[in-house]
Amino acid sequence: MINSKSVRFLLVSVSLTRSKCHTPPHPLTGNLLFNSFRSKDRLLTENHPNYWKTLNMKYLPFENITYKTKLDSEEVLSKLSEVIEPKKTFRMVGAFGSGNHKPYEGSINGTSFNINRIIGYRNSFLPRINGIIEKDINGIIEKDINGTKIKVKMRLHVVVIIFIGIWFGGIGIGCLAFLSTMFNSEGFKPIVLIPFGMLILSYALVTGGFKYESIKSKKYLTQLFEADIEK
Repeated sequence: MINSKSVRFLLVSVSLTRSKCHTPPHPLTGNLLFNSFRSKDRLLTENHPNYWKTLNMKYLPFENITYKTKLDSEEVLSKLSEVIEPKKTFRMVGAFGSGNHKPYEGSINGTSFNINRIIGYRNSFLPRINGIIEKDINGIIEKDINGTKIKVKMRLHVVVIIFIGIWFGGIGIGCLAFLSTMFNSEGFKPIVLIPFGMLILSYALVTGGFKYESIKSKKYLTQLFEADIEK
């Protein structure tokens, strides 16, 4: 038999358990494990404003980053100019080239910059880094007691984006054609998996090549700006 004291004890236990949770459970599953993921030291859920933004950044070849630093804009631009050199049409680096170069190439225009990392190997998916020191509606550089904000976007080169669009479009048509053939014939044929394998391999190649370099640049710029990444 369940008496009133047992019921009261159960209700108090449930109330204490729910109060310890930082975010409410999902209405369908009631389980945070299926509806959240950890971003460094913070637990993001579907209701968090940066949930889908952070999730997309992890699995697609682009990055949107906001750095917060206690340096002022002049110090930020000074530090950038020390690690950037002008672009060259032809550059020899690596085993057969000169190692006497700065980490990045590109240009600074006012409070914005357009750079990419100088690497010693071939990577068509090298991130193009565009950044700007944020300004308010009056055109004044935004700086509060927490410091200066620098917004950075990392993207693929526009020519690479066009090529990838055509390539993935062709593979997609191939997938549909193979599926149509399979449905119109009897039985499953392993050859149908070929275009799907190409699609997965292409995605892994593009995203892997981009993320391998973007992670390096994110870490380098964080140290250069003496900054934290705003979440």
